Amino acid sequence: MAQATPQLLLLSIRAMSALLTVLLIWLFSFFLSDIDDIQGPLRADFDSKTLNAVVVSQELALKQTIASQDSAIERQGEIQERLATSMSNAEQTLRQVTDLQRFQRERGAPTSDEEQASLTRAQSRFMDAQDAFEEANATIATLEAQRWDSKSNLAQVQTQLGGERKKSHQAFQEAWDGHRTVLGVAKLGFIVPVLLLSAFLFRKHRKSLLRPILLAFLLSSFWKVGTVMHDHFPSEFFKYIAIFAALIIVTAFLVFLLKSSAKPDTNALLRRRGEGYQKGLCPECSFPFAGKGFGKVKTSRGGEDGMSVQMDYNCPSCGTGLFEKCNDCGGRRHSLLPHCVHCGKD
Repeated sequence: MAQATPQLLLLSIRAMSALLTVLLIWLFSFFLSDIDDIQGPLRADFDSKTLNAVVVSQELALKQTIASQDSAIERQGEIQERLATSMSNAEQTLRQVTDLQRFQRERGAPTSDEEQASLTRAQSRFMDAQDAFEEANATIATLEAQRWDSKSNLAQVQTQLGGERKKSHQAFQEAWDGHRTVLGVAKLGFIVPVLLLSAFLFRKHRKSLLRPILLAFLLSSFWKVGTVMHDHFPSEFFKYIAIFAALIIVTAFLVFLLKSSAKPDTNALLRRRGEGYQKGLCPECSFPFAGKGFGKVKTSRGGEDGMSVQMDYNCPSCGTGLFEKCNDCGGRRHSLLPHCVHCGKD
């Protein structure tokens, strides 16, 4: 019988196997992402075939006009902000000059020519700034009216192009879905052979030391097949594929369990027999056997205290031989286990 693997070593093997699975998924993702670099359909090609070029040019020109008008309106707003500052400064200067002249008149002092010139300049600056502010207002009003007309014309053009754009989008979407399907088939052409080869090798070498490595390849390739199916095929199609795959996996696992139950492998069979002996039950039919196989039984011939050790023992329910005499040491051994409990010989 194979020696039991230490628990720490077993955990390390499982951890490394899980890490290998993740790394393989990562590696397969790199390979599959290279397939995505295949050039797909371009939306501009479908628009150029479906849309009226003249109307598209009108739409582009109107958008540029509206953008220019928005920029001009924003520029006039900035001019108004500066004019408002200039008007405020001119108004403040005019108020100061006026207050100074009133103060001098109240004192009876005459107004000088220089003070009169300052008052005239302040009034002129204020009036010029006010006129420029009003002119900017008028310009903004004109630009907003023009922008409204441009937006109205743009809405009409876009309405005219709406039906054509819808047809172009539908044609592009169909072409894009077909392209995604082609990519999915190409990816499956790479990953499915890896999955099948991994499954074949895992089944062939499932009892070898390479079992954890082959299992990592099997699980990682199976995961990538699922993600490719989910990403590149319609959800309805993927739903049925997933259901059928689940049915196949569950059925295969059930068949494996049934075969293992009917004809278990050597390790499972020995483990089941050992558990039966430990529990005092026949490993074949689970019928309790006398004294769990090692007691003394009463004999008709008698012996010391009327008891003797019975070497051979068969299950009274199914007739399976459970204990027998060891040919090497003469002790009593388990018939269904490979080694004698006394001498350890086969």
